[in-house]
Amino acid sequence: LIMALFAQQPLPFFVALGLWLALCTAGGTLLRYTDSHAFVLSGFTAVIVAVLSIPDPENTFMLAVVRVTETLLGVACVALVSLLSARPQAVAKGYFAQVDGLIRSTARHAAAVIRGDEGDESFNQRQMQLVASITALDGLRRHLYFDAPNLRRADGLVQLLGNLLVLMASRLLLLRQHRLLVRAHWVGPLPADIQALLDRALRVLDALAEQGRAVPSEVLEEFQAVRQAFDAAATRAESYDEALSPALRPQVAILRWEYARLFQRLGEVLELNDAIQSGRQASSFYRRGQAQALHLDWALASMNAVRAFVALSCAAWLWITSAWNGALSSLLLVGVMCSLMATFPRPLLAAQNFLRGLLLAILISAALLFVLLPASADFEWLALWMALLLYVVAVGLSSPLSAGIAMGIGLETLLMVAPQNIAVYYSNASQWFEFVGGFLAAAVLAVLVFALVYPFRADPRLRRLLYLSRQDVAEMSRCEASEAQRFAFETRMIDRLAVMVGLLPASQEPAAAERFQCALGGVVMGVALNRLREPLHEVRGLSLIHI
Repeated sequence: LIMALFAQQPLPFFVALGLWLALCTAGGTLLRYTDSHAFVLSGFTAVIVAVLSIPDPENTFMLAVVRVTETLLGVACVALVSLLSARPQAVAKGYFAQVDGLIRSTARHAAAVIRGDEGDESFNQRQMQLVASITALDGLRRHLYFDAPNLRRADGLVQLLGNLLVLMASRLLLLRQHRLLVRAHWVGPLPADIQALLDRALRVLDALAEQGRAVPSEVLEEFQAVRQAFDAAATRAESYDEALSPALRPQVAILRWEYARLFQRLGEVLELNDAIQSGRQASSFYRRGQAQALHLDWALASMNAVRAFVALSCAAWLWITSAWNGALSSLLLVGVMCSLMATFPRPLLAAQNFLRGLLLAILISAALLFVLLPASADFEWLALWMALLLYVVAVGLSSPLSAGIAMGIGLETLLMVAPQNIAVYYSNASQWFEFVGGFLAAAVLAVLVFALVYPFRADPRLRRLLYLSRQDVAEMSRCEASEAQRFAFETRMIDRLAVMVGLLPASQEPAAAERFQCALGGVVMGVALNRLREPLHEVRGLSLIHI
């Protein structure tokens, strides 16, 4: 459509193409996983088709058909390999082994909080690691959705399991704060019955941390007994059956209620995990899964859209003014980098890694074109070298730290070698040098745009995310009280916490960890505020502390 409207008008042509790339980049920033990938693919595919059709505008439709066919063929090949090689039971077993490890980590973290033998820095580090593991597990769930049918059937319950784990991390923060407050005002040793109860709780948590889901039924029964004992202890504190000062009494009651809620949530997590693995219905408080809500960062999407438009416009200006054929390849790579790198938490760092991968791709493609491929005139050798290259790329993509480099190596090596199904099945030296110049110019341009146009600053983004979290918590005290509202709030907050975890390593302010902890504590606070709005007959008989 853009080529049909502006075939003889370069400036409107590139403006329209840049606007489309900006729109798709914004969509890829707002959404997650496969939805994000769809927007990214739509954006740079349009750029590739439009740029390749510039020498022959009449052939635009055929180029679009070829490009879509190539994409569908690649998707079909990957799906076929996945279907033939993936073992659903093994995939599900590996996933649930990670869930079991996460439950053990949560139990160890809870035991450390109850013992109170770790400092603020150690506690904050545990909290961030726990939330990062939960969000990474949810990302893995989405990628394994089509490889494990039982995960697909229980997808909603798996989402709820992740929500419960984050709620537990949030409750542990509140429990620790209450414990520190009580300990600061408590004089003398703890009552013998409370100390014995804490020892029982630690034994249960230690057993869960050691054995995970394989804990015997006696330990699970002890979970309920410990919870009921803490409930009874909190009731005694509220009913003046213990000699406590007026200022200390409510704090002690709250702390004991928090202990009880901790064991209640742990029991729900174990029950929900067993229900998912055994394929039965869970009797959890949550009846069914719902569509996951996302944190829609419109400001960041707008910034990435502007970056994509500026980068493509600069590359187009270079081609129009210089008439250099290598600038056309620059347009291709600019479209790919600006839309793809924008989906990373730190796009400038990802673009720099992509540039490093491009430099390695230049060396690899030179070795292939000038040494290895001319020495062997068989297509089989080309397939062998490409298979080795793709294996290295796959290994690099398995780690977030090397993903950008692996993308640069894989994409640019294939483009510079340009394997074809003709007699000479790779590009010649002149084409290679033209590709190298164009791709280097595009990569440097993309890095400069990410560095200069809305420079990445972690601390202002963390402050804005905390502000949005506080707004959501306040909104939960005004909106309708329902499970749907609470589920949407939890998933949106979890998505926002995942973004904050990715930004924390780049933060320069000491208060960054406190902002993260404040946002994490807001999860359970928002849920509690929303439950307070339930009709009176649904909460009659419950204390406010219990809610």
